[in-house]
Amino acid sequence: MLGILISCPIERVYDSLYKIDLSGDKQVVELGKPFKPLRVKTLPNCEVEFIYFGDTVFSKKVLSSGNYAIFYPPIPKKEGDIKVLARTEEGSVIFHLKALRKDFWFFLFLEFLLGFVLFIFGLDRGSTGIMRAVGGWTRKAINRLSSNRFLALLGGIIGAMGFQSSTAVTVMVVSLVDLGMISPSAAIVTNAGAGIGTTLTVGILSLGIGQVSIILILLGFIIEKLLRSYGHYGRAIFGFGLAFFGIWYMGEVFSKLSEIPTFFNMLSSIFNSPSLTLIFSLVFSALIHSSALTLGMGISLAYAGILSFEGALAMVLGANVGTAFTAVLASSGLSGTARKVAITNLLGRFLFSLILLFTIPFSKFLPIWSNNLSANIALAHVYYNILFAMAVIPISYLKPLWERSESGKVKGLSEMFIDDPDIATVYMEKLVSDALNKAILMFQEIPDVIRSKSPSRIYNFQKMDDELDEIETKVNALLGRLNEGFVQQNTANNLIALAYIMEEIENSGDIMSKSIGRLAEKMYKEGINLSEEEINGILSLHREVLKTFADAMVVLSSWEKESAINLYNRKDEVKSLLEELKREFYSRRFDVEKLTSGEVYLDILSDLERINFHIASIGGIIYENM
Repeated sequence: MLGILISCPIERVYDSLYKIDLSGDKQVVELGKPFKPLRVKTLPNCEVEFIYFGDTVFSKKVLSSGNYAIFYPPIPKKEGDIKVLARTEEGSVIFHLKALRKDFWFFLFLEFLLGFVLFIFGLDRGSTGIMRAVGGWTRKAINRLSSNRFLALLGGIIGAMGFQSSTAVTVMVVSLVDLGMISPSAAIVTNAGAGIGTTLTVGILSLGIGQVSIILILLGFIIEKLLRSYGHYGRAIFGFGLAFFGIWYMGEVFSKLSEIPTFFNMLSSIFNSPSLTLIFSLVFSALIHSSALTLGMGISLAYAGILSFEGALAMVLGANVGTAFTAVLASSGLSGTARKVAITNLLGRFLFSLILLFTIPFSKFLPIWSNNLSANIALAHVYYNILFAMAVIPISYLKPLWERSESGKVKGLSEMFIDDPDIATVYMEKLVSDALNKAILMFQEIPDVIRSKSPSRIYNFQKMDDELDEIETKVNALLGRLNEGFVQQNTANNLIALAYIMEEIENSGDIMSKSIGRLAEKMYKEGINLSEEEINGILSLHREVLKTFADAMVVLSSWEKESAINLYNRKDEVKSLLEELKREFYSRRFDVEKLTSGEVYLDILSDLERINFHIASIGGIIYENM
C-alpha cells in the first residue's frame, strides 16, 4: 500500500474583505485575565504545534478541525511580552501577546502627567530665567523697535526669543496698542515677528534629548546655586533641561501605548489625519496658551512613531492658530483698536493655516525637509512663521484697516498687565516723558504770559499744571500697585527713579502755575509793567532754563551717564547767570515807583532758577540709578 503525503500549509486567519486580522495576534490583557484563542488556517486533519514562550515555556500539538487549528493560551501570571510559535512542516506563524500589571493604566496615566508637568514646569522655569535676565531690556526693545514695519518685525523676534513665548509678546503688544504706545500696523507685524522668535524654543526641543537633559539639569542647578550673579541663566538652563526630560518621558509613555494595538491604531487614526491633527493642536494650544507646549507634545509623538509627516505639518498649523486665542481673550476689556489687532492676528493665522492645509499632500516632495520627523516639526514651524510674516507686512499698510474708531487718548494700564513690573516700567517711562513734554510746553508760555498779562491766558497757563497732576497721580498709583507684588531690584530702582523724576517735573509745574502764574495775576491787577531791561533779563534766563529742559529730554530717552552729569551741572550754570542778573539789577539806578516791578522781576528770576533746579535734578536721579 502506497503512503499518501499530506501537505499542511499554515497562515493567519485574515478577513480580506474587511481587512481584519482574526487570528488573535497582538492581544493585550491585564494579569489574571484570559487571552482570546489563537487561530491559524491550515488543511483538515493537520497537526499544528503551538510553542508558548511566557512565564512558562511549553509545547502543545493541536489537530485542526476543518481548516482551523485553535490554541488557548494560559492566563498570564507575570507581566511582559509573550510569544507563541505555531508551526507545521510547511511553515510557521508567530503571535505577539502582552500581559500588563493590573494598575498599568493608572500608573501610565500618572507617568504621562509627570512628563507633562515636568515639561510645563521646565519650560516655565526656563522662560522665567531668560525673562529675568533680559526681560526688561526685551520689553523696552519691543516698544522702541516699533517705529517702522521691519523694526517692528525685529522687535517681535527679539521679544519672543527673550520671553520664549509668542503668546506673552502678543498679549503685551495688544496692551501697548490699547495704551497708544504702539501703532496697530506695527503691532500686527510685531506679532508676526513673535511667531518667528518662538521657533527657537521648538528648535531646541527638537534636538536629541537623551542624556543631554540630565546634563543640562545638573549644569543649570550648579550655576543657579553656586554662581549667584548668573543665577537667572542657571535657572534657564535648568528649566530647559527639565523640559527636555519631560518630552523624553512623555515619549516613553507614548512608546508604551504604541505597543498596544488598540491605542496605537486609535492615536494613529487621529495623528495621521491632517484635519483631525489640526483641530486637536488648535484646541490644545488655545487651552494651554502655548504653541511650544503643543509642538513639544508632537515631538514626543514623533519619537514614539505615532505621528506621521502629514500629521506633523498639520500640528504646526493648528498650534500657530491656537496660540493666538490668548491675545483675543486678553483684549476683551481693551479698546476697539486693540481688539481689532488681536482678532486680525487670529483670523490671519487661521486663514493662512487653512490654505496651507490643502498643500500638505504635496509638501513632502519639496527638498526642504530632514530625515528626522522631530526636526521637520521645528522646520515647519520656522517656514510657517516666515511665510506668515511675509504675508502680513504688505497687509499692514492697508491704513483703513487700522484707523482708530476711538480717540487716541492714552488709557490707564489694564488690570491684566499692571502687575507686570517690566511692562509697567515701559508705560511709566512714557508717562514721565509725556509729563516732561507738557512741562516744556508750559514753560514756553511764560514770556507771553508775563508780557500780555491777559486773564484768559493766565488762566489757561495755570490749568496746564492740572495735566501734570493727573500724570503724577497715575505714576504714584502704578507704583503703589506694583509694591504689592514681587519686583526685581533693578526694575524696582528704575520705577522709583521714574517716580522721583515725575516729582521733580511736577514741582516745576507747581512753580510755574502757583508762583509765576500768581505774579502774572498781580501784574494784571496792580497794573505793573516791567522795563525793557527786566524783560530781556527774564528772556535770557528763560533761554538757559529751556536748554536744561532740552538736555533733560535727551537724558530721559538715553539714560547715559555723561549726559546725566552734564544735566545736573546745569544747576550751577543757571545759578551763576541768576546771580549776574541780580548784580546788574542792583547796579542800576531806578525810581521808587519801580520798586514794585523790580520785586516782581526778581521773584520771576528766582522762580526760573528754581524750575531749572528741579529739572537739572533729573540728571542726578538718573546718574544715581546707573
